[in-house]
Amino acid sequence: MRIEQRMEESSMYFARKNRSDSRASRGLVIPIFLGVVLVFSYLVLQAPQARADPGIDYVQIRTAPGGGGEIVGDMLYYVGDQDTYWAAGYNVSGDFVMDVEAHWYTRTSLVGWVEPYEGTNTTFHAAGEGQTYVSMYASLNQSGNNTYRQNDTGILTVLYRGVDYVQIRDGPEGGGSVVDVRSYFIDDADTYYAAGYNFSSGYMGDLPAAWESDNDTVCTITRQERQANFKGVGQGVCHVSAIYNGTVTNTTGDLTVDQRIVLTVDDDPGADYFTIHEAVENASDGYMIFVYNGTYSEHVLVDKRLIIKGESRDSVIVDGGGSGIIFHVTANNVNITRFTVKNADYGFYLDHCNNTRLTYNKITSYTYGIYSNRTKDAFIAWNVITVGQYGVVTDHAHNDAVRYNDISYNDEYGAKDYDSDLKNCFNWNYFHHNHIAYYYDPEEPVGTLLFNGNRIENNDIGIKASQASSLIATDNTILSNGVGIDLVDSSPYIAGNLLKFNTIGVRFSNSAATIYNNYIQGGDFGITGTGISPTFEGNTILESAIMEVSITAGNEVRLLHNDLGGGIARLADSTVREMSLVRTTLRQLNTTVFDWSLDSESQIDIQWYLEVRVKDSGGNAVLGALVKVSDSYGHEVVNGTSTSGGLAGPFELTEKVRRLSRDVSEGAYLIEASDGDQEASQTVLMDSNKQLDMAIGPIPGVGEGGIPWIFVGAVGVAGALTVAGLFSIEIFVYFFFALFVPLYTKLRKDQVLDHYSRGRVYQFIEMNPGEHFNSIRRALDLNIGTATYHLEVLSRSGLVISRQDGIYKRFYPTNVPIPPSNGGGISEVQQRVLTVIKDTPGITQKEIARLFGIRQSTLNYQVTKLEEKGLISAEKRGRSVHYFPKQAPPPQT
Repeated sequence: MRIEQRMEESSMYFARKNRSDSRASRGLVIPIFLGVVLVFSYLVLQAPQARADPGIDYVQIRTAPGGGGEIVGDMLYYVGDQDTYWAAGYNVSGDFVMDVEAHWYTRTSLVGWVEPYEGTNTTFHAAGEGQTYVSMYASLNQSGNNTYRQNDTGILTVLYRGVDYVQIRDGPEGGGSVVDVRSYFIDDADTYYAAGYNFSSGYMGDLPAAWESDNDTVCTITRQERQANFKGVGQGVCHVSAIYNGTVTNTTGDLTVDQRIVLTVDDDPGADYFTIHEAVENASDGYMIFVYNGTYSEHVLVDKRLIIKGESRDSVIVDGGGSGIIFHVTANNVNITRFTVKNADYGFYLDHCNNTRLTYNKITSYTYGIYSNRTKDAFIAWNVITVGQYGVVTDHAHNDAVRYNDISYNDEYGAKDYDSDLKNCFNWNYFHHNHIAYYYDPEEPVGTLLFNGNRIENNDIGIKASQASSLIATDNTILSNGVGIDLVDSSPYIAGNLLKFNTIGVRFSNSAATIYNNYIQGGDFGITGTGISPTFEGNTILESAIMEVSITAGNEVRLLHNDLGGGIARLADSTVREMSLVRTTLRQLNTTVFDWSLDSESQIDIQWYLEVRVKDSGGNAVLGALVKVSDSYGHEVVNGTSTSGGLAGPFELTEKVRRLSRDVSEGAYLIEASDGDQEASQTVLMDSNKQLDMAIGPIPGVGEGGIPWIFVGAVGVAGALTVAGLFSIEIFVYFFFALFVPLYTKLRKDQVLDHYSRGRVYQFIEMNPGEHFNSIRRALDLNIGTATYHLEVLSRSGLVISRQDGIYKRFYPTNVPIPPSNGGGISEVQQRVLTVIKDTPGITQKEIARLFGIRQSTLNYQVTKLEEKGLISAEKRGRSVHYFPKQAPPPQT
């Protein structure tokens, strides 16, 4: 017996004692009652909460199973090493509970990767020099709500074993030249790499070395993953050292930094030159060219290591006259800043050059704003790139960084990549009012491309990836686009993004991507697509106008722990590998699900297709016939009109609704086809896809509503008898009209419920066993003849039985036993419900339905009637409604 029921019975017991005992006795009842309450409260507070994984409050990554070993903190590995980690679950007291199922991943797979991705443990494989960490998260279903527990390792440093010496070079992967004696100017920048070597094996990789400058007033050095950025800051000599693993060291030669020679340009007299290209032609490596405000109509070839700087971005205008390249850069270490560049095929064309810096420029009216062709380590930042066809294009670029730019109003792409390795690229830009904000479609194998922290707003498409697997898009804000993210034959990693008010949040076609932990809100669809499907995990998808998730013809779909906030997901013609629903109504249409779970706020509507072909009596297809589908409650679900082939549909109909507690069948559907004065009806149980042929035609001897025409005469006779008062007695009315039925009942038993009105009568009796004749016809708005006809057909077909109760004739489904009396002025089923509530105060609808073995929808109707009559009261406790008696039923009338 439930604790709540015991408590209620205790309360009722002491209430009765209060009424019968003396005043002295009542003085003892109160402390006893309080004692019971205290004991009850203690039991409730001490009782463990219902959890699928009992008592797990946090998780740790450890080096041994069963909570053994140590927490994985900062660790040192060598390339080729392996180590196994376990996901240990603990309660709030710090006690180990169990090793939990978790999802595992690494921050930088080039340094180390894990396998398997799912399980209580995983193995870390040290793959290359660098640093990374391993993360895990576990989904724990606590009290019906999915929660997540996450933990990271410390920094995992991976080194090469057997590095004998290091060289500082100016190119990655052992390329470029050794940095020996060099000359720089103030504000010059360069990039260094610590190349590691073994005496026998040779080059082993670029190392994650520590870097030092011996004179920070002359030059600075800052580490960035496997490279170091040098900058000259003052006049003098400095040296830079790379230290690997604390023992292996290399130092540059003398790095001399000098003052820079400045040439000036002005379109008015007084400067060194009138044009920019003249100044470039007369400059030497390391010079600065300073350009005063003005308009310069020219195309400039920059083939020397220069800084070209405008006085003010909006006032130094370089006009290309509608064609050509305005700044064509072919030299390394060029820095161009503070210009407005407009009216050309290319604003900037960077051609086979390294370490180019384009900052604080405005590029407008172009075919290509910035085109990087086979560049390395370019830095393109704080530019406004607007009103053109292609904003920024990277073509076979390596490690370029495109950051903090405003990229807008491009007819084709805001940014586009061709086979580039851009791990530092496309961060923190603002893309808006482009056709496609960013398009990624490599045709060659490339390394990981990071697309991180961008704001993408009011574009037709935000991010589009085609034939791509190496894109990682994280922490982007994607607002008010036509399509937020569009994946075509792609398998990128999309995580931690905010997508709001896009017409479609994520659209995919044949994409095995991972869509993880994104927040998607508003628009028509949160996620929609077809074909090979991504893994959707841990996303929040809310407030979509049409539905949150729509997948058609999906293959190997995985929907795990996505919170739809009570919204709708639709899977049609798909196969689902794994599914765990959170606050979701799933329409599972012609779909196979191999593994599923759902929380208490979710349900699965298992649906199938119904297609109806309407024919005439000669077997010919009927065009324009109306086909209506009604459920077992008599409610019209859907309708359609037949096409030239006589086809209507396909309609999507529910077989059953699956909830955490149990499955509820929807029962048979009534299908009606009509064309003028011809009609047909049929019932069908939707347990698979169905094709239904229906031949319409007139019903012999039956008038409107399926009632024999002789009933028209019968009604006339009844009118005359009413004067004599005989028709004030219900049982006589029924007997009189029943006399006419036998001559016209020619239906087979399996056709009895095919008629819509008769189906409604039977459904009403199922829900209200024991209702009498007049009550039935008034509830269904049927005239006397129609009600009599259908009730007699049901009786003679063995679907219902009846009994005389004084002046009343009462009807029951055949499988319901007839009680000796109805118990008063309420229906028999209501009397039974009231008796149970009186015997068990606080009982719920679900418990009553289980006790009677009837559907909860049927029970809800009767409970509502008892509430309307003031016989019971309802009290909401949490998510459940409990019922209590209020007073005895009135006497029978």
